[in-house]
Amino acid sequence: MASQLVSKPGEVEFSKGLAGVIAAESVKSYVDGIKGRLYYHGYPIEELAENSTYEETFFLL
Repeated sequence: MASQLVSKPGEVEFSKGLAGVIAAESVKSYVDGIKGRLYYHGYPIEELAENSTYEETFFLL
C-alpha cells in the first residue's frame, strides 16, 4: 500500500491533513471557532449566503 502513495514524475503529491499547508492570518475572513461562526469581510457568512447575489459576494474578493 505504501508503495502506491509515492508520486511519479509529473504527478502532484497528496498528503493527508494539513501536512505541507502554509497557514497565515487573513484580513478577508475570520473564524470564531468557539461560536462556530465564519465572517467574510466583516459579514457573517450566513448573511452573505442568504441576502447577497453571487456577484455581490464575488465583489468582496
